[in-house]
Amino acid sequence: MKKCLVQALSVVLLLMAAMPAYAKDFCIVLSKRISPYQLAYEGMLEVLGGDSVRFDLDGQRARGAEVVEGIIEQGCSIVIPIGSLALDVVRLQIRDKSIVYTMV
Repeated sequence: MKKCLVQALSVVLLLMAAMPAYAKDFCIVLSKRISPYQLAYEGMLEVLGGDSVRFDLDGQRARGAEVVEGIIEQGCSIVIPIGSLALDVVRLQIRDKSIVYTMV
């Protein structure tokens, strides 16, 4: 699991190098509040640093529109969905941002 997280974070760092300076570095979207997702989130913050915004779907697909609206408002250049629900919400509605998916 740690090797996969390091690989995903490496991709994110490469994408961050090409981002405009005015945008948030990244938005992290959690499918729900469970320990493995929280640990992945904390690990990303530790390694990536930067200016980030966290969104929680709380296991509810119905919160997707609210989360996508928040991502757009924040101006994040990179979106990191954690968990399959977060990926489904993001990949169907976000087309103009880099998406780096991580599953734990």
